[in-house]
Amino acid sequence: MSTIEMLKTITDEKSAQLCKAERSLLYHLEGGCQIAMGVSATLDEDTLTLNSTVLSRDGKESVSETISGPRTKSEDLGKQLAERFWGNELARKVLGKTREKRALTYGDAEAPGDAAAAAAAASGSPTKKAKTSA
Repeated sequence: MSTIEMLKTITDEKSAQLCKAERSLLYHLEGGCQIAMGVSATLDEDTLTLNSTVLSRDGKESVSETISGPRTKSEDLGKQLAERFWGNELARKVLGKTREKRALTYGDAEAPGDAAAAAAAASGSPTKKAKTSA
């Protein structure tokens, strides 16, 4: 039995649909570690509900959105929820421009040219310091 065949025997379809909804949202928001956001998907019978919040780097501004629909349309629900965020002026401000080069890390290792990091540095905002071993 191949690894793929073995994994098919233990795959849970409902869990996979929840993951697909969350991943679809992240993909369409161009999200990842560079965006402060939370997302969760739940099932009630065959209805999938996707909840998400995006936050500004300082956590002072946030936008939350929710969508529900058939679990068989999980990826479409993720895309539709992303479109709601992109349609919200505050969310667009928090998320930044699509396809904008985002910092790969936070703290002292911010990518050069990252406007948010430059603003934080200019305002004297504290940054993470590297740990040293004794």
